[in-house]
Amino acid sequence: MATLDPSCDVCLNLHVTKSAIVWCSECEEAICEECQQRHRIQKVTKNHKTIPIEDYQELPIYIANIKLECEDHNQKLDFFCSIHSEPCCTRCVFEKHKDCRELKPLPEVVEGVKSSAAFSDLEDRVKDMSQVIGQLIAEKLYHQSNLEVQSHTIITEVERVRKAINKHLNSIQNDLLYKIATTKGQQSENIDLLVRKLSQMKTNIAEIASGLEKTKQHASDYQTFLGIRKWIPEIENQEQDVISIESDHGMADVDLQLKMNKILDKMETNVSEFGRLEIYFSPPTKFALRKERQDTPLDVTIIDLNTVAVTFVEKKTISLVDVISSKILKTICLVNKCFGICSFSGKLVVSLNDKIIKILDRSGTVESVLSKKDNATYCSVMNDKMCYAAQAKGVIYCCDLNGSVQWKFSCGKSDHPQGIAHDAFGNVFVTCENANMVIIINSNGTESRVLLTSDDGLTKPIAVHYNRKTDILLVCNKFGRCFMYKVQATN
Repeated sequence: MATLDPSCDVCLNLHVTKSAIVWCSECEEAICEECQQRHRIQKVTKNHKTIPIEDYQELPIYIANIKLECEDHNQKLDFFCSIHSEPCCTRCVFEKHKDCRELKPLPEVVEGVKSSAAFSDLEDRVKDMSQVIGQLIAEKLYHQSNLEVQSHTIITEVERVRKAINKHLNSIQNDLLYKIATTKGQQSENIDLLVRKLSQMKTNIAEIASGLEKTKQHASDYQTFLGIRKWIPEIENQEQDVISIESDHGMADVDLQLKMNKILDKMETNVSEFGRLEIYFSPPTKFALRKERQDTPLDVTIIDLNTVAVTFVEKKTISLVDVISSKILKTICLVNKCFGICSFSGKLVVSLNDKIIKILDRSGTVESVLSKKDNATYCSVMNDKMCYAAQAKGVIYCCDLNGSVQWKFSCGKSDHPQGIAHDAFGNVFVTCENANMVIIINSNGTESRVLLTSDDGLTKPIAVHYNRKTDILLVCNKFGRCFMYKVQATN
């Protein structure tokens, strides 16, 4: 956590020592009560947010040491470059980021970061890791106590048998007892070593969790934003360590069992050993981190004002989601992987693997199954005509709702067509991922023209949506950047 001499930095510049009561992250100064009054009313600083000095001292050191000025130019950091993943000042923009297209104002980037999905996801992962490690420790301690019980049971059995045989068995009994003690001690030592390792990992996770909580309560959005970038690699390393522990030999459950020599019950001579101590390693308990239990949505379509349908590829499901309450209203399970989805007249049209398109009602009942000419991710329906783009062949197909092809348009295999959408007149917008462009094809598939290119910001465009009421075209690049364009008719 951050530790500072709680003296007013402003007063120290005047060679006066006063106790600070607040910290201003924008000024990067501790401020006393008297200076705080001026700080609140001065034009330059009246909008600065301060926190109690005690809260500042609770911040993680990494967060507290984050600066608002460029270390190279001593200028305020005003921008964030998504390409280089770093904040920059105006001189940095001119000297090192002139060709970067992913520059955004820093206040815009950090706004709402504490309520962002990244911060929430990090909190969930820390909590998940803490729970998993706690469960692993409890399990190992339980099996350690089991070793004690099993060891005691074996010793009792050995002593019972020994009473029925000759004294000369004392030596081999002692040999076995030594093996038991050695094996139990060795395995117990292994467990203690693993428990210490897991406990240290739990301590590390607890520190991150504490840092997150303090950061959430007291750090600025800017500090929080950069703090996340430090903690994400740390939690990923912890996740990898836990996953690697699962395959470790030490995670297997150890059982001590004794196979008694049957001859001992009948003979008192010519016995070379008391019994054979065997160790059985049962498979360790399987666990899954929360991230591994999630699936990634691929496509979404609007059903009505409050409801959307979302496809999940690996789960082979479609979820109907209420966007107001964020609740899943219904999950439709299919036997094929679900890719692109669109809706028309209250029906859902979903593109599946194995060259299949299915039309369903909102309850999930399949009304018809269509065959595609080739694999296609996305599809679009307009006026009882359906279009889909076959990426591998570079061909756009238009068919009726029975699957009969009405026309096809070739745009080149290397273009790798992906997203597809209709306007109100039946014209078709298609994203060409590898060609970095969006083309528009007329309603009968006879003519086309390039509408957008890389000069318009496209870099591997994938998804496309057209609002037929507002004539707004939405295009999303593969790596997260989206663009909205106003489409105007030309003569």
